[in-house]
Amino acid sequence: MNLFLNDQLLTSLAASPLCFDRGLLLGDGLFETIRAESNTLLFFDAHYQRLKQGALALNIDFSLSSLELKNRCHQLLAANNLDTTIASLRITLTRGCSERGIDIPKQQKPTLLIHAAAYTNTIIKPKSVYITDIIRNEYSPIIHLKTTNYLELILAKKQAVDRGYDDGLMQNTKGAITELSTANIFVVIGDSIITPPLKDGVLPGITRQEIITASRQMNINIIEKALYPDDLFTASECFSSNSLIEIQSILSINEHRFATGAEATMTKRIVENYVAYKKIVSRT
Repeated sequence: MNLFLNDQLLTSLAASPLCFDRGLLLGDGLFETIRAESNTLLFFDAHYQRLKQGALALNIDFSLSSLELKNRCHQLLAANNLDTTIASLRITLTRGCSERGIDIPKQQKPTLLIHAAAYTNTIIKPKSVYITDIIRNEYSPIIHLKTTNYLELILAKKQAVDRGYDDGLMQNTKGAITELSTANIFVVIGDSIITPPLKDGVLPGITRQEIITASRQMNINIIEKALYPDDLFTASECFSSNSLIEIQSILSINEHRFATGAEATMTKRIVENYVAYKKIVSRT
Protein backbone atom coordinates (compact mmCIF):
# COMPACT_ATOMS: atom_id res chain seq x y z
CA MET A 1 0.00 0.00 0.00
CA ASN A 2 1.19 3.49 -0.86
CA LEU A 3 0.27 6.79 0.75
CA PHE A 4 1.15 10.45 0.65
CA LEU A 5 2.83 11.99 3.68
CA ASN A 6 2.90 15.73 3.06
CA ASP A 7 4.60 15.96 -0.37
CA GLN A 8 6.11 12.47 -0.42
CA LEU A 9 4.65 9.32 -1.94
CA LEU A 10 5.69 6.49 0.36
CA THR A 11 5.05 2.83 0.84
CA SER A 12 3.38 1.91 4.11
CA LEU A 13 6.63 0.30 5.22
CA ALA A 14 8.50 3.59 4.80
CA ALA A 15 5.84 5.69 6.50
CA SER A 16 5.88 6.45 10.21
CA PRO A 17 3.68 4.14 12.32
CA LEU A 18 1.98 7.32 13.56
CA CYS A 19 0.41 7.62 10.09
CA PHE A 20 -1.84 4.71 11.09
CA ASP A 21 -2.32 5.65 14.72
CA ARG A 22 -5.92 5.99 15.92
CA GLY A 23 -4.94 9.01 17.95
CA LEU A 24 -4.08 10.86 14.74
CA LEU A 25 -6.84 9.39 12.58
CA LEU A 26 -9.73 9.24 15.07
CA GLY A 27 -8.76 11.26 18.13
CA ASP A 28 -8.82 7.96 20.02
CA GLY A 29 -6.59 8.84 22.93
CA LEU A 30 -5.89 10.72 26.14
CA PHE A 31 -3.25 13.15 27.36
CA GLU A 32 -1.90 14.84 30.46
CA THR A 33 0.09 18.04 30.79
CA ILE A 34 2.38 18.22 33.82
CA ARG A 35 4.36 21.15 35.15
CA ALA A 36 7.88 20.26 36.20
CA GLU A 37 9.90 22.46 38.53
CA SER A 38 13.58 21.58 38.98
CA ASN A 39 12.91 17.94 38.09
CA THR A 40 9.87 17.73 40.37
CA LEU A 41 6.70 16.59 38.60
CA LEU A 42 3.95 18.57 40.27
CA PHE A 43 0.97 16.48 41.40
CA PHE A 44 2.26 13.56 39.34
CA ASP A 45 0.21 10.93 41.18
CA ALA A 46 -3.03 12.79 40.45
CA HIS A 47 -2.12 13.07 36.76
CA TYR A 48 -1.21 9.38 36.62
CA GLN A 49 -4.49 8.34 38.22
CA ARG A 50 -6.53 10.50 35.81
CA LEU A 51 -4.69 8.98 32.86
CA LYS A 52 -5.16 5.46 34.19
CA GLN A 53 -8.86 6.00 34.91
CA GLY A 54 -9.36 7.52 31.46
CA ALA A 55 -7.67 4.54 29.82
CA LEU A 56 -9.94 2.20 31.79
CA ALA A 57 -13.03 4.16 30.74
CA LEU A 58 -12.01 4.03 27.06
CA ASN A 59 -10.77 0.41 27.22
CA ILE A 60 -7.23 1.40 26.24
CA ASP A 61 -4.62 -1.05 27.46
CA PHE A 62 -2.36 0.80 29.87
CA SER A 63 -0.22 -1.28 32.20
CA LEU A 64 2.69 1.08 32.87
CA SER A 65 3.14 1.66 36.59
CA SER A 66 3.30 5.09 38.16
CA LEU A 67 7.00 4.61 38.94
CA GLU A 68 7.83 3.51 35.36
CA LEU A 69 6.06 6.50 33.85
CA LYS A 70 7.65 8.90 36.32
CA ASN A 71 11.11 7.50 35.54
CA ARG A 72 10.57 8.04 31.82
CA CYS A 73 9.52 11.63 32.46
CA HIS A 74 12.63 12.27 34.55
CA GLN A 75 14.85 10.68 31.89
CA LEU A 76 13.30 12.89 29.22
CA LEU A 77 13.80 16.05 31.27
CA ALA A 78 17.45 15.16 31.79
CA ALA A 79 17.96 14.31 28.11
CA ASN A 80 16.63 17.74 27.15
CA ASN A 81 18.58 19.59 29.87
CA LEU A 82 15.31 20.61 31.51
CA ASP A 83 15.85 19.06 34.92
CA THR A 84 16.95 22.30 36.60
CA THR A 85 14.28 24.66 35.28
CA ILE A 86 10.52 24.95 34.77
CA ALA A 87 9.29 22.66 32.02
CA SER A 88 6.13 21.33 30.46
CA LEU A 89 5.61 17.60 30.00
CA ARG A 90 2.92 16.31 27.68
CA ILE A 91 2.03 12.61 28.00
CA THR A 92 -0.13 11.26 25.17
CA LEU A 93 -1.65 7.78 25.22
CA THR A 94 -3.54 6.46 22.19
CA ARG A 95 -5.06 3.12 21.32
CA GLY A 96 -2.31 2.67 18.74
CA CYS A 97 -2.59 1.45 15.16
CA SER A 98 -5.44 -0.64 13.78
CA GLU A 99 -7.11 -1.68 10.55
CA ARG A 100 -9.27 0.83 8.72
CA GLY A 101 -12.58 1.62 10.45
CA ILE A 102 -13.66 2.54 13.95
CA ASP A 103 -13.98 -0.91 15.51
CA ILE A 104 -11.79 -1.31 18.58
CA PRO A 105 -9.14 -3.94 17.81
CA LYS A 106 -9.13 -7.04 19.99
CA GLN A 107 -5.35 -6.92 20.19
CA GLN A 108 -4.10 -3.47 21.12
CA LYS A 109 -0.63 -2.02 21.06
CA PRO A 110 -1.11 1.46 22.52
CA THR A 111 1.16 4.38 21.67
CA LEU A 112 2.72 6.34 24.51
CA LEU A 113 4.37 9.61 23.50
CA ILE A 114 6.00 12.05 25.93
CA HIS A 115 7.13 15.55 24.97
CA ALA A 116 9.18 17.93 27.12
CA ALA A 117 9.71 21.62 26.53
CA ALA A 118 10.98 24.59 28.46
CA TYR A 119 8.22 26.70 29.97
CA THR A 120 9.15 30.35 29.62
CA ASN A 121 5.77 32.00 30.13
CA THR A 122 6.60 33.16 33.64
CA ILE A 123 4.76 36.50 33.48
CA ILE A 124 1.07 35.65 33.60
CA LYS A 125 -1.09 38.66 32.77
CA PRO A 126 -4.83 38.85 33.51
CA LYS A 127 -6.81 37.77 30.47
CA SER A 128 -10.04 38.83 28.80
CA VAL A 129 -12.72 36.21 28.22
CA TYR A 130 -15.65 35.95 25.82
CA ILE A 131 -18.73 33.76 26.35
CA THR A 132 -18.87 31.74 23.14
CA ASP A 133 -21.76 29.91 21.51
CA ILE A 134 -19.84 26.61 21.64
CA ILE A 135 -21.96 24.22 23.70
CA ARG A 136 -20.48 21.52 25.95
CA ASN A 137 -22.61 18.40 26.26
CA GLU A 138 -22.68 17.55 29.95
CA TYR A 139 -24.21 14.14 29.10
CA SER A 140 -21.35 13.06 26.83
CA PRO A 141 -19.58 9.88 28.00
CA ILE A 142 -16.20 11.54 27.43
CA ILE A 143 -16.89 14.98 28.89
CA HIS A 144 -14.88 14.26 32.04
CA LEU A 145 -11.96 12.65 30.18
CA LYS A 146 -8.94 14.56 28.92
CA THR A 147 -9.08 13.19 25.39
CA THR A 148 -7.05 14.14 22.35
CA ASN A 149 -10.22 15.40 20.67
CA TYR A 150 -9.96 19.12 21.40
CA LEU A 151 -11.92 20.58 18.50
CA GLU A 152 -14.70 22.16 20.57
CA LEU A 153 -12.13 23.86 22.76
CA ILE A 154 -10.06 24.98 19.78
CA LEU A 155 -13.16 26.52 18.19
CA ALA A 156 -14.10 28.26 21.44
CA LYS A 157 -10.64 29.81 21.69
CA LYS A 158 -10.71 30.87 18.02
CA GLN A 159 -14.15 32.44 18.35
CA ALA A 160 -12.96 34.51 21.30
CA VAL A 161 -9.67 35.54 19.69
CA ASP A 162 -11.48 36.54 16.49
CA ARG A 163 -13.52 38.97 18.60
CA GLY A 164 -10.49 40.46 20.29
CA TYR A 165 -10.49 38.43 23.51
CA ASP A 166 -7.85 36.12 24.97
CA ASP A 167 -9.96 33.05 25.71
CA GLY A 168 -13.37 31.51 25.20
CA LEU A 169 -15.84 30.38 27.86
CA MET A 170 -18.42 27.69 27.16
CA GLN A 171 -21.87 26.84 28.49
CA ASN A 172 -23.61 23.46 28.66
CA THR A 173 -26.97 22.46 27.14
CA LYS A 174 -28.81 24.12 30.04
CA GLY A 175 -26.93 27.40 29.75
CA ALA A 176 -24.74 26.81 32.79
CA ILE A 177 -21.09 27.89 32.66
CA THR A 178 -18.61 25.03 32.20
CA GLU A 179 -14.98 25.98 31.49
CA LEU A 180 -12.53 27.91 29.35
CA SER A 181 -10.71 26.43 26.37
CA THR A 182 -7.84 25.12 28.50
CA ALA A 183 -8.75 25.99 32.08
CA ASN A 184 -11.31 25.72 34.86
CA ILE A 185 -12.97 28.87 36.14
CA PHE A 186 -13.58 30.32 39.61
CA VAL A 187 -15.49 33.46 40.62
CA VAL A 188 -15.56 35.43 43.86
CA ILE A 189 -19.05 36.47 44.95
CA GLY A 190 -19.22 38.09 48.37
CA ASP A 191 -16.89 36.15 50.66
CA SER A 192 -17.24 32.89 48.70
CA ILE A 193 -15.32 31.34 45.81
CA ILE A 194 -17.57 29.42 43.42
CA THR A 195 -16.60 27.01 40.65
CA PRO A 196 -18.92 24.95 38.43
CA PRO A 197 -19.50 21.33 39.55
CA LEU A 198 -18.21 18.45 37.45
CA LYS A 199 -21.76 17.31 36.64
CA ASP A 200 -22.30 20.46 34.59
CA GLY A 201 -19.80 19.22 32.01
CA VAL A 202 -16.49 20.24 33.53
CA LEU A 203 -13.13 18.52 33.16
CA PRO A 204 -11.87 17.42 36.59
CA GLY A 205 -8.78 19.62 36.48
CA ILE A 206 -5.87 18.62 38.68
CA THR A 207 -5.09 22.20 39.72
CA ARG A 208 -8.82 22.85 40.20
CA GLN A 209 -9.03 20.07 42.75
CA GLU A 210 -5.82 21.11 44.50
CA ILE A 211 -7.13 24.68 44.83
CA ILE A 212 -10.36 23.37 46.34
CA THR A 213 -8.48 21.13 48.78
CA ALA A 214 -5.97 23.80 49.78
CA SER A 215 -8.69 26.44 50.23
CA ARG A 216 -10.77 24.22 52.48
CA GLN A 217 -7.72 23.46 54.59
CA MET A 218 -7.22 27.22 54.97
CA ASN A 219 -10.92 27.69 55.91
CA ILE A 220 -11.67 29.62 52.74
CA ASN A 221 -15.31 29.25 51.73
CA ILE A 222 -15.11 27.53 48.34
CA ILE A 223 -18.23 26.05 46.75
CA GLU A 224 -18.98 23.85 43.74
CA LYS A 225 -22.24 25.22 42.37
CA ALA A 226 -23.88 25.85 39.01
CA LEU A 227 -23.06 29.24 37.56
CA TYR A 228 -24.88 31.13 34.82
CA PRO A 229 -23.77 34.24 32.90
CA ASP A 230 -25.77 36.55 35.14
CA ASP A 231 -23.91 35.14 38.16
CA LEU A 232 -20.57 35.98 36.57
CA PHE A 233 -21.60 39.58 36.18
CA THR A 234 -22.19 39.92 39.93
CA ALA A 235 -18.68 38.65 40.80
CA SER A 236 -15.95 40.94 42.08
CA GLU A 237 -13.02 38.69 41.07
CA CYS A 238 -12.50 35.85 38.66
CA PHE A 239 -9.60 33.51 37.94
CA SER A 240 -8.81 30.35 36.00
CA SER A 241 -6.62 27.35 36.66
CA ASN A 242 -4.73 24.67 34.78
CA SER A 243 -1.69 22.53 35.46
CA LEU A 244 0.80 24.59 33.47
CA ILE A 245 -0.17 28.21 34.12
CA GLU A 246 -1.58 27.24 37.54
CA ILE A 247 -3.64 30.32 38.52
CA GLN A 248 -4.41 33.28 36.25
CA SER A 249 -6.57 36.31 36.99
CA ILE A 250 -9.38 37.12 34.58
CA LEU A 251 -9.59 40.80 33.70
CA SER A 252 -13.03 40.69 32.11
CA ILE A 253 -15.80 38.48 30.77
CA ASN A 254 -17.44 40.14 27.78
CA GLU A 255 -17.73 43.77 28.97
CA HIS A 256 -17.79 43.07 32.71
CA ARG A 257 -14.48 43.81 34.42
CA PHE A 258 -13.09 42.25 37.60
CA ALA A 259 -10.59 43.37 40.18
CA THR A 260 -7.04 42.26 39.41
CA GLY A 261 -3.59 42.68 40.92
CA ALA A 262 -3.45 44.10 44.44
CA GLU A 263 -7.18 44.85 44.35
CA ALA A 264 -8.04 41.17 43.82
CA THR A 265 -7.50 40.29 47.48
CA MET A 266 -9.17 36.87 47.40
CA THR A 267 -7.32 35.78 44.26
CA LYS A 268 -4.05 36.93 45.83
CA ARG A 269 -4.84 34.89 48.94
CA ILE A 270 -5.62 31.81 46.82
CA VAL A 271 -2.32 32.15 44.95
CA GLU A 272 -0.33 32.49 48.17
CA ASN A 273 -2.09 29.49 49.74
CA TYR A 274 -1.63 27.41 46.61
CA VAL A 275 2.10 28.15 46.39
CA ALA A 276 2.59 27.16 50.02
CA TYR A 277 0.37 24.10 49.65
CA LYS A 278 2.11 22.67 46.58
CA LYS A 279 5.50 22.90 48.26
CA ILE A 280 4.23 20.57 50.94
CA VAL A 281 1.94 18.24 49.00
CA SER A 282 3.04 17.95 45.38
CA ARG A 283 6.80 17.50 45.58
CA THR A 284 7.10 13.73 45.26
